[in-house]
Parts: sequence; structure tokens; C-alpha cells
Amino acid sequence: MPTPLPLTQDNSSGQPDRPLSGTYFFTLGVEKNESIFGVVVDNRVVLNPVGEMVAALWREIPDEFVGIRLDEFIVMPNHFHAIVAINATPEAQMEPSYPHPPHLNEVIAVFKTRTKEKYLESIRRMGWEIFNFRLWERGYFERELSSPGKLEYARKYIRENPVHWSRDWENSDWLEP
Repeated sequence: MPTPLPLTQDNSSGQPDRPLSGTYFFTLGVEKNESIFGVVVDNRVVLNPVGEMVAALWREIPDEFVGIRLDEFIVMPNHFHAIVAINATPEAQMEPSYPHPPHLNEVIAVFKTRTKEKYLESIRRMGWEIFNFRLWERGYFERELSSPGKLEYARKYIRENPVHWSRDWENSDWLEP
């Protein structure tokens, strides 16, 4: 099992961070560690409609922000890992209502909001299960990937995450037989 990727910051403050260009790995956890996005079967993630929605909305993030490039990501049953590159040059600005390049926490806030809104809409329209908690935990964990080696390690960590699912004691209740 690879060594867990060290995390440099639990950004729960909501304050703008990381205003410079860079590539970042981050993790979002589902509130109460609930496995609502799918299951892991034979070391592979099998997403349910909720997990598919999360993946689809993440793929739309570059449409929301100019200067954002998505890299590897994975929706796990109870959390989400992603690598995102931010180009903070003057040309890479959001819509006119945002007169600056995006900060990492703004990208994550928009993603969390969109997924929550879509989930609530799907409860009403499609009968998805109502949850008695917030969808996402407050804040997120992130680290800057400041070298090609760190970027490759983070990519490998994401790709291998399902393989290590069964070894994590927090996930033992969510394994398919």
C-alpha cells in the first residue's frame, strides 16, 4: 500500500487561498463518512447515480472557470480525490463578476454547491434517498504538487485508491461481498 499522500492544509476557513498558478491535489469527504456514491467491487469503484452525478459535475468545472485544467480524479464511495491545475495569468479570469483568477477554494466551493444543488433537485425529481446530513464535510484537504514527481505520485495514489479501499478500517462496512 503506498504511503498516504501527505496533506498540507485543512482549509475550513473559507478564506481565499492559493492565488498563484499551480497544480493541486485535494480530497473532499462525505459528511459522516457515509458511502453514498457507490461501492468498491473487486478493487474497482462501481458508481451509483449519485456518484455518476458527482463525476459529471466535476467534468463541467472547466466550463465554469477559465484557466482550470482537470487531471486525474476519482469518486470513491465516501470521498472524492482530484488533481486540478490553475493558470492564474491575467487572461485566465472567470466571468466578469469575478475580476480575478480563481482560487482553489472557489473552485471547490462551486463544485460542492453544484453537487449539493443537483442532489437536492434529484431527491425531488427522481426520488433519490434523502440524507440527514450535509453532503460534504466542511473544508477540504489539499496540497500543492510542486514537482513532476509529486504529480505522478498523486496520480498513482488516485488510480490505486480503490485497490486499498478494503484495507482501510473505516470502509469495512461498505464492501460488497
